[in-house]
Amino acid sequence: MKELEDLAGANGIAIVEGNLPGKERGRWYAEPRIIVLQAGMPLDYTRTTLGHELGHATHNHDMSTPDARIHYFQERQADEYAARLLISEESYRKAERMHGAHFAGIAHELKVTVELIHVWRDLWHRKDKKWHDNNCLRRSKRSNSRKKNAARTQSDTS
Repeated sequence: MKELEDLAGANGIAIVEGNLPGKERGRWYAEPRIIVLQAGMPLDYTRTTLGHELGHATHNHDMSTPDARIHYFQERQADEYAARLLISEESYRKAERMHGAHFAGIAHELKVTVELIHVWRDLWHRKDKKWHDNNCLRRSKRSNSRKKNAARTQSDTS
């Protein structure tokens, strides 16, 4: 928690606890740069929520937008920021070795919510797919180049 509080402080963001309406766990106020966290949350919810709200702050989100598409995009962007901030590939792999595919166990080990584990895994799969697609494309281009060279060599010898 200390590292998140330090990050907020370094960016001029105050963190306070309070009673938020409904099931809301946190809220970012751009002016006066305050994050309000629901009082009394367990550590995993507090860390995840603080990381999420720091995502809103980092991306300068305007939380008053009435546009549902923009709101969804901002929420997703804040979730992805929190996932990158709170979960490293190394720490995930270590937790996964300990707990297998049991997401609740992995989340407990990393002190984040299960929802954030799913966000991190989605990011990781997109990154892995991009790497895979790029490497397959390179292999395909090399293969096509070899075929063309072989065809040229064949026609040159004929």
